[in-house]
Amino acid sequence: MRLRNLHLNLFATALLAISTLSAQVGAPVLGYVPDGGHLRPVQGIAAASAVMPALDSREFARAAVSPRQDYALAALADTGEVAVMRPGGAVRTLSGVNVSPDAIALSPNGSAAALYYAGTRHFQIIKGLPDTAPDSGNVREIDATFLGGAPAAFAISDDADWLAGAWALGVYAFGPHGEVNRLPLDDSATALAFFHASHNLALATATGFYTVADVGGRNLVGVPMPTAVPITAVPINDARFVALTVNNRRAIVAGASGQITAFDLDTGTSLTTDCACTPEGLFAMGRNAFRLNSLKFGAFKLFDADTGEVLFAPLSAQEAAAEGARQ
Repeated sequence: MRLRNLHLNLFATALLAISTLSAQVGAPVLGYVPDGGHLRPVQGIAAASAVMPALDSREFARAAVSPRQDYALAALADTGEVAVMRPGGAVRTLSGVNVSPDAIALSPNGSAAALYYAGTRHFQIIKGLPDTAPDSGNVREIDATFLGGAPAAFAISDDADWLAGAWALGVYAFGPHGEVNRLPLDDSATALAFFHASHNLALATATGFYTVADVGGRNLVGVPMPTAVPITAVPINDARFVALTVNNRRAIVAGASGQITAFDLDTGTSLTTDCACTPEGLFAMGRNAFRLNSLKFGAFKLFDADTGEVLFAPLSAQEAAAEGARQ
């Protein structure tokens, strides 16, 4: 009951702030959220934000928004072509990229992407985003057919050199020169992510949270990160997503049941909360805030890694009224 009241109080506070925010001119943009094949800007700050009307651009079938909020990589709904969509509405299709990917993962800084195609069990890696030039050799293909079905999770490093994925057969890393390494883990991973500007990897298994230093090099599990102490096994309830804050000091793990755990990699301590939601991902918005779900119920939830709070981001008052009129 106390948690429910806290959520209601946070929601009321956000609505009050948004009534003022919506009247402001030039409010800061926290980020963008995909909704119904279009992007909606989110104005304000993590603690007081509002979802604005959708941008007028081409409709997409699926999209991933850059952690820096400067573009979205999308598969267009009408052609399946993969395109870079800018917040201002510009859309540029990419040459040499296969159409209709089944999944898109962006690197921690958004400078690279991995596209997965279930029909062929192949990946395509794109580097130099969002300014990748057509026919520039910035696209490479990875064959993962020997691993059977689709990965439970996959991630790409910022320099596009290393792709890591979790399969039933283990966690594998694919390098820039055809290298294929099985990482030294005894448990099956369910979620993973690269550190920002690094080949270090964070991942979660049924038994805990681990780090792997220098994927493709030393492959050392559970050793200290640049300024961190060793991470011991900490149980995670049905982990599905992992993300790192911009400074690489905190790792966030989201479970399917709504459990959100933040690990402080400097001290080795952790903090766990419940978002009272079903997380759909950990989508970076701002330096240390992560969107947890979509706008299905007229608002989405954010996790603020700095404060450990779960926050609401509802439709702005004007947009809520417009939505009500359309229904």
